Amino acid sequence: MTGSRRVSIPAARILALASGVAAITAAVAGTSLAASGPSATLVASKHVAGLPAVVYGSSVRLSGHETLSGSRSFSVQAQAWPFKTGFTTITSGNTSGDYSVVVRPSHATKYRVLIANGPTSQVLTVYVLDKRLSLNCNLCHGGNTPGSHTLTVTASFRRPAGPAGNKGPVYLYYALNSSSATPNILNQVASAPRHFVGNTFSLSVSATVQFPNSTFQFGEAFCWKDNEAASGVGLPGHHGCGDATINRLHYLG
Repeated sequence: MTGSRRVSIPAARILALASGVAAITAAVAGTSLAASGPSATLVASKHVAGLPAVVYGSSVRLSGHETLSGSRSFSVQAQAWPFKTGFTTITSGNTSGDYSVVVRPSHATKYRVLIANGPTSQVLTVYVLDKRLSLNCNLCHGGNTPGSHTLTVTASFRRPAGPAGNKGPVYLYYALNSSSATPNILNQVASAPRHFVGNTFSLSVSATVQFPNSTFQFGEAFCWKDNEAASGVGLPGHHGCGDATINRLHYLG
């Protein structure tokens, strides 16, 4: 590969759900009661950074198993963010052991399964992530020339209606390797405001970069800080966004 070319995969927010935002391998996290007696489990089919999560507008399958013999009825209950009301039954059925249901939460939602005359699963929280509508990176191609360039990332996202929570800036990260290996550790190089209209927002963030006259690869990522407690969107806690350096292969928020 010549010094005027590079190959890069935009790592915007690096979601494991093949949305905007670098792929993650996450362990499946289930819930169950103690194994000393009858038990009921509940797990989700999609995860991000080890937590059950789904892109806004998409569905996720919840499934589990109860250990009692014979056929009995079960019900699936939900409690949506901000978790100020009780659980309500969203579906029910009969099972001889296994059960599953497809749900489409609009905000972070807690779920549990009740087995008639039997156990209740522990609560499983499914989180909801912003949906990418568009994404463009002007230098993410293989025809760049040596010298000074302006790297610009533009994108738009949709989130569920309701409190916007954190309306803070988008952060842009970048690093270059003078080799054929794309760097994973990136440095914060710029930030810019996000622009909200209803439950959608857009962003455009730029930074000046220097491309050498030799073989090189660069990595880029962008993110904004999650505020799940205030909006019911994103993952709880801090995941590196806004730090001086980040790993582009990890979830950022």
